[in-house]
Amino acid sequence: MNQDQTLQINKYINIFSKRKWFIMFSMLLSIIIGVAIYLKTPKAYQSKAILLYQEQSIEAARNPRRDTRGILRDLVNTMTQQVTSRSILEKIITKFNLYQNLRAQMPIEDVILMVRTKKISIS
Repeated sequence: MNQDQTLQINKYINIFSKRKWFIMFSMLLSIIIGVAIYLKTPKAYQSKAILLYQEQSIEAARNPRRDTRGILRDLVNTMTQQVTSRSILEKIITKFNLYQNLRAQMPIEDVILMVRTKKISIS
């Protein structure tokens, strides 16, 4: 190492040693604020799925007027009914211990109804 690099390194060491309490305080404050924000923000679960529909050529030849949008609408409705069924939602709520406060105050049926109407959106 040449002398310029040594002087540069010594300069940074001196700066750090003079300001070490400020740097450590800033890091500690940042960690505390980060943990507080993490603990206070509500946990949100999100899932996405894509339905792909490919019409079979045999079915198309047999019934050429079949409405593809109607088929897709029926598929989405079926999936919606399956996803929002009481048994599936109850399993998810109990497995992941969701809505603890609400379950302590209300029956599970009311919690499931609230989740189904307010917390789940399917588009």
